[in-house]
Amino acid sequence: EGKIVKIGSFSDIFGRISEDLAKYTRLENIFSGISRITEDGVSVIDVGNGLKIEATFKRAGNVRVYIPPESIIVLTRRVTSSARNNFAGRVTQISDLGDIVRLKIRVKGEREFTAQITRKSFEEMALNVGSEVYIAFKASSVQLI
Repeated sequence: EGKIVKIGSFSDIFGRISEDLAKYTRLENIFSGISRITEDGVSVIDVGNGLKIEATFKRAGNVRVYIPPESIIVLTRRVTSSARNNFAGRVTQISDLGDIVRLKIRVKGEREFTAQITRKSFEEMALNVGSEVYIAFKASSVQLI
């Protein structure tokens, strides 16, 4: 038996991800950590193993965050950009979804991010399991759960 747990428009429901919605939809890129607010007024979340994620929300203490796979940019070399979160990693899994390819990318030894790119980008970048890449995402794409 099911029950309705949330009612609203698409943006109301998916614009702010709840813990229950994250579990139900099996969202990836969910990280727990300890957040502190910097002098610049942004949050830096320590998710362990030296991995720190910068976010635009202001929340201190224990938090859970979500980064949409389509918000993660995959690069074959490090570049300077406005994205506040930049990490070196290695492709560990490739899932062919037709026009879209989902990549699992391991950073800092243990943490895995899922990124979603177009097939054309995947082919142009000539990525394989084991490819060394960089990922980048804006602090504004980090959502508090």
